[in-house]
Amino acid sequence: MSEVETEPPLPERRARFGLLWLALAGALWLLVWPGLARLSGPADLGPVMPEMDGVHPARALEALRTAYSPGAGFLDKYPPLGSFVMGVTCALVDPGLPDFGTLEPLDPNARRQMLWEHGDTTLELLRAERWVSRVAMALAVALTMVLAARLARRVTRHTLLADRLAPALVLLTFGATYPVAYYGATTNVDALMLCAAVGALLAAVERRWTEAALAAAIATAFKDPAFVLGPVVVLGALFDGRRGGPKVALRCALLGLGAYAFLGGALLTPQTFLDHVRYLVTGGVEHVPRIDSSDPTQWAGLLTYSGRLLLDAAGGAPCLLALLGLGLVAARDRLAAALLPGVVVSTLLLFVVPAGFCYVRFLLVPLALVGALTAVAGVACVEVALRRRDLGPKQGLVGIVVLLALVSLADWGWGELTRTVGWGRAPLAPLEELHTLLVERDDPRAEAALALATLLPDGGRVTLVADGREAGPPVSPLAYDYAVYGIADAPGLDARWRARPETRPDALLWMTFPTELPTGRDSAATPPLAVGQEVAGMRVAAVFGSPRGTVVERTLAVRPTVSLLVRP
Repeated sequence: MSEVETEPPLPERRARFGLLWLALAGALWLLVWPGLARLSGPADLGPVMPEMDGVHPARALEALRTAYSPGAGFLDKYPPLGSFVMGVTCALVDPGLPDFGTLEPLDPNARRQMLWEHGDTTLELLRAERWVSRVAMALAVALTMVLAARLARRVTRHTLLADRLAPALVLLTFGATYPVAYYGATTNVDALMLCAAVGALLAAVERRWTEAALAAAIATAFKDPAFVLGPVVVLGALFDGRRGGPKVALRCALLGLGAYAFLGGALLTPQTFLDHVRYLVTGGVEHVPRIDSSDPTQWAGLLTYSGRLLLDAAGGAPCLLALLGLGLVAARDRLAAALLPGVVVSTLLLFVVPAGFCYVRFLLVPLALVGALTAVAGVACVEVALRRRDLGPKQGLVGIVVLLALVSLADWGWGELTRTVGWGRAPLAPLEELHTLLVERDDPRAEAALALATLLPDGGRVTLVADGREAGPPVSPLAYDYAVYGIADAPGLDARWRARPETRPDALLWMTFPTELPTGRDSAATPPLAVGQEVAGMRVAAVFGSPRGTVVERTLAVRPTVSLLVRP
């Protein structure tokens, strides 16, 4: 057969080129966030202090030195792969700092001081690490666009419509959400995990079970919660009557476990791996509130809260359209339709409920699935609206306008409904949340640090009390006798200062976020301090920041209130 005869038809080739360009657009969409932030203010998206980021430079370089070294004893809340990747990035930026990683085991206050001594270098390393997250998140969005196109092909006769419209809708319904913008600009390992996780789902939908198992193992080696993908992939291979079966499922399980054992450090550093597992099983981060696992009623509250987080992140209308998209996929491919909600159920039952709390970053994979399934529903809606088999550019443009009008109308109706029942969600809320991230960059923490510098000379005693201590104001511990405590430590500090007034600091920074409890239960509201108020023998000199309580402020802790107190 000649080469011409085996070449794909012209519409098919155009569709592939269109999909390629849309995937590239998805990558550029994520990479342009830093530019938008620069136009709106001098600050990057993300934290103002290096230590707030999940893998700050000291941790990354320590991981580079010890993550896969037997007997090194590296212990972290994350598996070593993500920290190792960030460490390689830091080493490439400045290979002259091999001992910088030794800062990680130090006491937090001592480490903070050492980081400030390397201030300029720290900022450069941090900036490089954030670019790793940006690229990873851009790839995650691009893979989600491809996943949406593959699913849309199964519900429509129009290949061009599926390959061009579905990715564009993913860009709007997933790429433009605030968790994508935020976690694509920090050095947390979430973007790396999400990229591998979406790759695993794409492979599973295409019945490429070996690739799916490997991608799931890589995602888990970046962040433990991705282990929920493993059972979904293995069960999918087991029940796949065309390319699967018990042998394939067993091979996927063994291959996935082997890859994770290597990348997670279990083979090279077994004792360190066991320490990491013990850390997770015994509770992990101690200060995070959890539900009472012995009370099933609290499980329901946590699951309800998790659903509300997903609705807030994706929007009500996209979530409703995603259900329609899932039904359309189920009519053509029952296995694919079972895999996708299986990931959501597995995330909730195997991770969220046992952990006893939920943050929005736990739901990044379900959020990507909502975007992909919304695109599937959108393609079907446009096809029905046009009622034509041969779609040209003009008809496609009309279809996109019709679909966007329908989504906007549905989102407006959803906003009216949620306000009626008391949820308080506004129409087009995702765009408002992005506005908060990209435009309102006046950070109260920076303002408080500048005010402190004018009120207190160098060398004074300064205490920070915060419910996000690593996200505190950029106060140099080199200029002050600087100590940092959590909100839970405040009663003890007050008692000590009352008993020994001479130990009271010269200035006190009190920082709180309008956060909600990650269990979904109501938290006790703390009334804001007022200028001139006397608290713990200190006088409130200034108050910076007045959060509106938006979803971003509640779930990502990006805009606190900082009160500056001085000795009367």
